[in-house]
Amino acid sequence: MDKPRWGGSTDNAFEVHCDMSGGGWTKIPYANDLVDKHYFNNAGDAWRWVQTDFSLALTNTQINAIRAVSSEGRQRYVGLCDGVITYNFGTSNYSDAFGFRFHTGDETVFGQQNYTGTNITVVEDGCKINRTYSLNTVFEINDMRVPIVNVKSKDSGNSSETFGSPLTNNPAWFR
Repeated sequence: MDKPRWGGSTDNAFEVHCDMSGGGWTKIPYANDLVDKHYFNNAGDAWRWVQTDFSLALTNTQINAIRAVSSEGRQRYVGLCDGVITYNFGTSNYSDAFGFRFHTGDETVFGQQNYTGTNITVVEDGCKINRTYSLNTVFEINDMRVPIVNVKSKDSGNSSETFGSPLTNNPAWFR
């Protein structure tokens, strides 16, 4: 009986990190973090994407190859904030809720409580109020379009308002 073949060759092989303790997840790492800083000058209430997409450690071809043989994708996005609303503004006002761009190019809704068409849950929302010290909002994303490659922000026009994300500590995963 012949052995199953997975395709490819040693010419285009690449190394990945797999976590076999929780069901066999393949890590899609970031090359660096989204630095916690002020991103937009005179933005006011304008919606803006961070100027440059986030850097990933794998190529687009490699990520797409892993996605093609996977059935689940997940990622935790931790949004650091200092004076920037990233989801809920006080009570039941989501007009400043971040939007996300996936590696596939698809984008989520923004400025709304629910991320229609996407399985995103907010598990911690420390950025509800414009504060002068850093907190964070944590988004759990279960979607085959991960990793997140950009965020859209509205509440970041004041020069003292900063945000960022420890991306290297929160990679995307496929299985």
